[in-house]
Amino acid sequence: MRRVALVAALGAVLGACAAPVAGTPSAAPTVRPREVRLDGVNTCSLLTSAQVAQLGLEGSGLRDQRYGEDSCGWSGFEPRAISTLISAVPSRGIEAYDTNPSHNHVAVLEIRGFPALQLSYTTRSDNCAVGVDVASGQVVDVEFSAYTSPVPLADLCAGARQVADFAIGNLLAQR
Repeated sequence: MRRVALVAALGAVLGACAAPVAGTPSAAPTVRPREVRLDGVNTCSLLTSAQVAQLGLEGSGLRDQRYGEDSCGWSGFEPRAISTLISAVPSRGIEAYDTNPSHNHVAVLEIRGFPALQLSYTTRSDNCAVGVDVASGQVVDVEFSAYTSPVPLADLCAGARQVADFAIGNLLAQR
């Protein structure tokens, strides 16, 4: 559903937004440092309150457990209107991401040693997503979006990478 069209979602805090790569990556990264299964993960525990504040977000997260996924979302309004959503997807791997260049700009990344893809729509600039391949057929999906105020796409992608880095770091600490 939202994963198929992807980028209602997708770093090892890489500084600036990774340059989009035209076309499908010739070889999406497949080597993981280890398998980190997502069974029983509470995605609201994947960001600490200090990290939430650092990102300019608020609250302890709103959890949703529909569609066989565990998701948690946060919003922030000052100094900019943004939101992030972290989803643990136990039934679909990174290979399900839409890497069609007419739909998405794609960058191959590495988040804490795990292969990842960053995606942004070719027709929209209010959302960037990072999918981290943590186990065979399982992915942690991070969405970083702007609400009403314009936020540069490079900032949204940097935010998505930072959330992914925090989430994977916290996931690894829990496992």
